[in-house]
Amino acid sequence: MLTERVLAMKTNRMWMRTRVEILRVAALAGLLVCAVSARADQTFVTPGAADWNVATNWNGGTVPSGEQATVNNGATSQIGAAAPDITYLDIGLNSVVEVDGGGTLTDSGNVNFSDQSGMLTITNGGIFTLTGYQLRGGTTVVNSGGILQFGNAAAGSAGSRVGQGGAPLTTLTINSGGTVDATYASGDGVVIGDNFSHSILNITTNANLIMGGHNLILGWYTQGQCEAYMNGGTITFTNGSCTLGIGVNASPAQGYLHMMNGASVFKGESGDGNGGDVRVGADNAGNFGRLDMDAGSRIDWAHGPFYAGRDGATGVITNNGGTIIVRDNWIQVGGSGGNGTLVMNGGLISHSNQEFYVGTDGGSVGTLVITNGIINQVANAVFVVGNNGGTGYMTVDGAGTIVDGGPNEFHVGNGGGSTGMFTLQNGTVNTHSWTVPG
Repeated sequence: MLTERVLAMKTNRMWMRTRVEILRVAALAGLLVCAVSARADQTFVTPGAADWNVATNWNGGTVPSGEQATVNNGATSQIGAAAPDITYLDIGLNSVVEVDGGGTLTDSGNVNFSDQSGMLTITNGGIFTLTGYQLRGGTTVVNSGGILQFGNAAAGSAGSRVGQGGAPLTTLTINSGGTVDATYASGDGVVIGDNFSHSILNITTNANLIMGGHNLILGWYTQGQCEAYMNGGTITFTNGSCTLGIGVNASPAQGYLHMMNGASVFKGESGDGNGGDVRVGADNAGNFGRLDMDAGSRIDWAHGPFYAGRDGATGVITNNGGTIIVRDNWIQVGGSGGNGTLVMNGGLISHSNQEFYVGTDGGSVGTLVITNGIINQVANAVFVVGNNGGTGYMTVDGAGTIVDGGPNEFHVGNGGGSTGMFTLQNGTVNTHSWTVPG
């Protein structure tokens, strides 16, 4: 019995020593984890305007590399040369990150503005590349000579949201001479105002938004909202199945695009590929899209349909002197159960080789009012007011004109269950062939 107690005591002492050793190793591991965690977030500490690439301007005594960078002390952190890549950027109260004069920075995570007064500016040869996911909150400004890239050739597709998932108000401004390059955007393209977020896009004269073959969505998914103002500038799409969507996807999404002062949206040349569409209010009931075009603005869209109010959604287009050219595909104002309105107070719509529907398919309502301006039907186009169970209303008044470049057809009420109403008041309709029910 004595021998057994002695063995038991020895066993207990060995267990206690082993346990102490385990705790000691765990404590050391904890210290190492803390050290790594501290290393994972570099904070800019120098007040005023100071150089990002100077080690002493950061709390850890080194320039951030492969880690998170935080600027939240009201300073302007200036990047005038190539900076090491980071994994996340947080910009706080009255703080600015400025990429300028040949400076470059690549962020593989998000750009988060923890305060709305925070700002990211890119100018004069500066390049900021987001290979992560989103700009969240705050204001990003791309000035003359600056480039904001969503993704790049090395990292592949990435960086596709401007405001997402309950983000505070997020603003992206592209000023004269500035460029946003979305050639390597993610599969959804660039979404501005996504999922419980409100975002603003400003594009000014001589500014460029290059979409490549990717989508540009203004107001997307549940309660995503976008206001986009093109005061000049250009949005360019190349060939492929790319979409310009305004108030689309899961409802209720809201999108607004106002084009003025020579603003331009361009997709492809005639004969340069197929696919892609313009959707002003589409995909679900409760979605709302609005497009306003002032004198001198222009949308030139090749080989893809143009919708206003589709799939139960509401879409409104007001043309006050702009130009819409749809090449080799149809135009729908109210289709597939949607509610669409097109008001022409001036300008031109030119359409070729497909149908122009005002109210098509059951449950759809389309309204077209032309008080000024011209709709020009070119080469084998068919104009239908009320089609396939839909309801269409069209009024041509004042100086409004529809020109048939023929030989084209004009139908009022086409197909079973359709209702078409056409009112001509002082305007002009010139067509080769009419079909009116009854």
